Amino acid sequence: MRVPFNALNNALLPRLQSLAAAQLTATNQLASGQRVNRPSEDPLAMNRALELEARKKQEQQYFQNAGRAADLGQATYAVLENLNKVSTRAGELSTLAGSLSSPAELATYAAELDQLIEQGVALGNSKFQGDALFGSTKTDMQAPFSVTRDQTTNKVSAVSYDGAAGNGAAISVSDSETVLPGTTGAENANLAGFLNNLVALRNALTGSPLDLTALSAARQGLNTSEDQILASITRISSVQYRVESAVRQASETFQALDKEFGERVDADYAQISLNLSRSQTAYEAALQSAARVGTLSLLDFLR
Repeated sequence: MRVPFNALNNALLPRLQSLAAAQLTATNQLASGQRVNRPSEDPLAMNRALELEARKKQEQQYFQNAGRAADLGQATYAVLENLNKVSTRAGELSTLAGSLSSPAELATYAAELDQLIEQGVALGNSKFQGDALFGSTKTDMQAPFSVTRDQTTNKVSAVSYDGAAGNGAAISVSDSETVLPGTTGAENANLAGFLNNLVALRNALTGSPLDLTALSAARQGLNTSEDQILASITRISSVQYRVESAVRQASETFQALDKEFGERVDADYAQISLNLSRSQTAYEAALQSAARVGTLSLLDFLR
């Protein structure tokens, strides 16, 4: 005669299911490397993990934006520096030219100025990763600075700026900060004025006799243009400093968020392995106990 053990079964099955679930959870944690894989396992931790993940993606985007701004600013700065060198050389030529200069010397200076004008136009139409550096928001322009050429000599007779007139595309580098790593439409228009001052200086040197009034006006125009170029260089430099700070800040914030994310959801392999071993041992012990109890009869209890 065998004794029914309904009470034993009712108690044993939930225990076995609980131990099996614990093993499955531990196995999943070890496989995924995360302590929390489903909201039901730890709703608060999962909710915070989702918030951290969203923040990490946001900071990662800011980091990429700041990197783009830094590269764009460096490219713009380099071109402006070269334009300033063009301006410096043009100033030297305007000083060399004077009433005592021979026609041959003036012709040599004018020929060099032709090359400086062509160089300046090429620099103004520089591209960065396929985008026009000096088109303001019209980055898809082929040539923000267009030229008019003399039909006889093919020399540049005028330069115009055809890009946007606004402040350019601002780039977000944090929740509360945007930067303008490139030049503005007004600064670009000043560059066109600089190129036209070069043209005016060349024209002054090609007159016979030398037009001292035109030469003086061209010098004054070049001085003004050089000041404007230097002001743009200074502004770009200050923006670069802000961008570098933003890059560091985004990197540090991302690392802090990643650390907290790891503390909340990353698996502690040693602890989880111990939990898995304990649950497996308890599961096996429960099965063995059930097997032994299942073989008992009434006579075993009466002895």
